[in-house]
Amino acid sequence: MRMIEDAKSERFDLIVIREVSRFARNTVDTLQETRKLKNIGVEVYFIDDNISNYNRFIDAFKNSTIFFSLDEKEKKIIKKRYFDGRTQMEVADEIGISQAQVSRLEKSALENIKKYYK
Repeated sequence: MRMIEDAKSERFDLIVIREVSRFARNTVDTLQETRKLKNIGVEVYFIDDNISNYNRFIDAFKNSTIFFSLDEKEKKIIKKRYFDGRTQMEVADEIGISQAQVSRLEKSALENIKKYYK
């Protein structure tokens, strides 16, 4: 994505966006892209949602209806994968299930999240 490349080139250190839905296609993409930007020192500010950094976006998502719609195991997997940056193997080892089970549960959780954006 060009924006990430420009951020890596230190062309800017702040992105201001009217609302979260204008930043990416869905919550998962928003989480991934804001994490990338945070890691290279770029802050993202969502005006309408009054969210001024990655951690506040994470907090807003974790307290949303979407996140609460997931079952406990799906929440744990999404948190570890997208908030803590763990691989599927790391998550599997941490919660005592196979990598294939993590993959299936993650896919199910993401499908549930996507329902809110259709």
